[in-house]
Amino acid sequence: MAEKRKLNFGINHGGPAFFSDSATIRFSESKFALDFKQTSPRSDELPDGVHESIMINHNVIIIDPIMAKNLLGVLSELVKKYEKKFGKIKTVGKKKRETHTTKKKDSIKASNYIG
Repeated sequence: MAEKRKLNFGINHGGPAFFSDSATIRFSESKFALDFKQTSPRSDELPDGVHESIMINHNVIIIDPIMAKNLLGVLSELVKKYEKKFGKIKTVGKKKRETHTTKKKDSIKASNYIG
């Protein structure tokens, strides 16, 4: 007779939602690293005057190539549905997109900056 086993698991719902205004995407043979960034100006009044700075927060998500391709397909389909419902998404000018390559054998091979 088969033994009954209980399976216990927990779900981490993560932190609060994260708004991103730029992203860097890098890949290697086995993974894609999506680095979502949030940039905001900051002004602090200190005894010696006002100090201006820029705060950058980022969250990195690493996925395998199969997941990256599936994500591309789903995102493409959802953008089409969004535009059908709400109208074409307008972009202001061309977004900065850079591609960098490296020569290290096992390093991440390229990155694209979006934002």
